[in-house]
Amino acid sequence: MEMRERMPAVALRGMTILPDMMIHFDLSREKSIQAVEQAMCDDQRVFLVAQKRPETEAPQQDDVYRVGCIARVRQVTKLPDNLVRVMVEGLSRGILHGFSPEETAWLCAEVEEAQDIGKIENFNEEEAMSRNIRELFAEYCRIYPRTGRTLLRHMDEIHSLGHLLDQIVESMPVDYTLKQKVLDALDVSERYEVLAARMQEMGMESESLQWYMDLRRYGGCKHAGFGLGFDRMLMYLSGMQNIRDVEPFARTPKNLVF
Repeated sequence: MEMRERMPAVALRGMTILPDMMIHFDLSREKSIQAVEQAMCDDQRVFLVAQKRPETEAPQQDDVYRVGCIARVRQVTKLPDNLVRVMVEGLSRGILHGFSPEETAWLCAEVEEAQDIGKIENFNEEEAMSRNIRELFAEYCRIYPRTGRTLLRHMDEIHSLGHLLDQIVESMPVDYTLKQKVLDALDVSERYEVLAARMQEMGMESESLQWYMDLRRYGGCKHAGFGLGFDRMLMYLSGMQNIRDVEPFARTPKNLVF
């Protein structure tokens, strides 16, 4: 039986929030600010749902995704220029059934809390899926050492496959549309396929990336900075934090394998 309830809603631009995710973001739209203030007056819960097109100024039901996140507002800070910074904690998935036309000051959503479906009955199958995704993520962290290190250390403490998948995609610097696909996947098996396919597309299990991994093994040569303008530009465009991540080969003698 469906259990629907009404709660204030915020339409997010270019951002998807998942359960158990603690994050802060800034709000500028008056309706969004009013929705958060209304949540603080009630039980601090708010429905966060991503827009399909971030540039939409007054989103309606067709302008947002069907699955969002029921979250609890932890902190609200007023900033200059009529901005409000909000810290939230994701609680659970929620299915949007519509916005109330009666409320005009803020978005009021009719939401059904969603639970994971398609529970994997075979323990061995779930264990195999969990082991595979852990190995893929460990490989990912070896290639991108600054990403997911905290989760990698505490991964053994996560026993639920669905929770593990959510935590992994939260820790990866990927586009919000991929996180939305994971959020949309109420079926744990489907969620696993989405994330595993994406990580395999990134070549996590491929030997073809060994040259890239070797960059950190061989390091770089001493230099006075000449010729680094293009590398710095690549760092800026790609969002990489370490200049070695944008070098096409190791800058040491006799280690160029191409």
